[in-house]
Amino acid sequence: MLPATGVVLAGGRSRRMGRDKAFLPGREKTLLEDTLKVLSGLFPEVLLSGGDPRLAAYGYRVLADEVPDQGPLGGLCTVLKAAAYDYVFLAACDLPLFSAAAVSELWLRGRETPGALAFIPKTTGLTHPLHAFYHRDLLPALEDNLRRGQLKMRQVFAAGSPADVLCLAPFTGELAAAISTNVNTPQEWAAARALFS
Repeated sequence: MLPATGVVLAGGRSRRMGRDKAFLPGREKTLLEDTLKVLSGLFPEVLLSGGDPRLAAYGYRVLADEVPDQGPLGGLCTVLKAAAYDYVFLAACDLPLFSAAAVSELWLRGRETPGALAFIPKTTGLTHPLHAFYHRDLLPALEDNLRRGQLKMRQVFAAGSPADVLCLAPFTGELAAAISTNVNTPQEWAAARALFS
């Protein structure tokens, strides 16, 4: 078990998909259930971030955002306050190839940088802040971003913002696919399902 809290972000509106992505069929069950299965095998505490009443049925603590309609950043601020561990691993609910191997490797690489407060993986030039570790000491800086209306996670965690807290780890191959393959549209979902059907 990793000494951190695992969190699934399941509060998105899924506008482009046209239906809630969390409840789409995944490799074994729904995308949400597949993600919860991986997280529960890695972390002693697992939380669900979102306001959908259906989330209560899974047996995990559910946290609605303290400040609604602020996107993933609002969810991250809420869970950092509630988590039992200093580090929180944040996972989007729309990662069909999500894997324990990618999460574990990110933790190992991130912990090689003493004092790093965010471990955010990088693949082919892109960072993936919705598959990343965050330390609760980031909370003041993140809440400041909320107050200023700077909500996009990639902008908040651009290099040097917040200063001296970002650890980028380059990933390739199967680990990169597990991190970067997400589904926002019916077409992306169909393509992803073809990978594991």
